[in-house]
Amino acid sequence: MAQMSEKQLILSIAFGGLLLTGGSFGGVYWAKGKIEEEKTQITDLEKKIATAEAKKRRIPQDEKAVIILRENVGEYVKILPNGSELTDSRPHGEQLREPPKGHAEGLHQLRRPATTARAPSPSSSTG
Repeated sequence: MAQMSEKQLILSIAFGGLLLTGGSFGGVYWAKGKIEEEKTQITDLEKKIATAEAKKRRIPQDEKAVIILRENVGEYVKILPNGSELTDSRPHGEQLREPPKGHAEGLHQLRRPATTARAPSPSSSTG
């Protein structure tokens, strides 16, 4: 290996120090970026945890509301007609021609017998 002069030796040591210093600053900059990424991930997770805890605190209130709604549904089921009446497959006109069971049986007895001599008055309706 060739002998280096004093000037070359000083320049090579300075260049090596400069290279080492630049690498150190680059490593610090890279580590700082990673730290920032981790901090943002931590804050995101803390936000998710906070929303999950808020939902968890709301569970007893929601359970009470569900119980009340189930009781109400039980009451509505007593009021509503049967499912077969709701899903009747007959056309709408056929449903209108047949009188409802139990409601119109007494109406046939209330009709006046038609008289043969008189014409129906315009104010009376047939049907």
